[in-house]
Amino acid sequence: MAKQHPPTTDLKFTAHLQRPFCHNRSSSGVLWPPAGTLCLYERQNTFMKQFTRVFTPTRNRRLNELIGFLLFVSAVLLFLALASYSPQDPSLNTAASPAHHSAHNWIGIAGALVSDLLLQYGGIGVFFVPVIIGMLAVRWFRSREVASPAAKSIGVFTLLVFFPALLALLPWPMRWQPLFAPP
Repeated sequence: MAKQHPPTTDLKFTAHLQRPFCHNRSSSGVLWPPAGTLCLYERQNTFMKQFTRVFTPTRNRRLNELIGFLLFVSAVLLFLALASYSPQDPSLNTAASPAHHSAHNWIGIAGALVSDLLLQYGGIGVFFVPVIIGMLAVRWFRSREVASPAAKSIGVFTLLVFFPALLALLPWPMRWQPLFAPP
C-alpha cells in the first residue's frame, strides 16, 4: 500500500472528498502521488476571482496610485456628465443629429450618451455611481483592500435600486433637473 502524506494546513481540500484528489497527467487517484505531480484542491469560482480582483490592489504602489487616479478622474467625468444632462442633447433615443445640434453636456457627445443611458436605466440613484467609483479610487490610491467586497456590492446594488423608490415616497416633488441643466 502506498504511503499517504498528511495534508498541509495552508491548503483546503474539497469538503465532499474524504481524501485529497490528485492528478499526475496520466492517472488520477486519492493517494498522494510522488513529488512533481499536480494536486487539484478546492478551486474558486473564476467569476469571484475576477470580482474580488477589482477590489484588491496590487503589490505595486505606483500602479495602485495610477489606477486610483484614473478611477477618480472617471468618477469626476461621470459626475459632470450626469450633472449637465439635458434632454435636448443628441443621444440614442433623441431624434437630433450631432452635426446640427451641439451637445449641452459639459463632457460633450460622449457625456450626453452616457448620462442619457444611465439616467434611463438607473434613474436618479445613478448619481451614487460616481461617489462609489470615487470611494473605490481612494481605496486603490491608498493601496487598501476593500473588506468583504461581496457584501458591500450587494449593499450598493440595493441602494441603487431602492433610493429612487425612497425619493418617490417623499411628499414634495424632486425637481432636480433645473438645477443642473444649462440655460
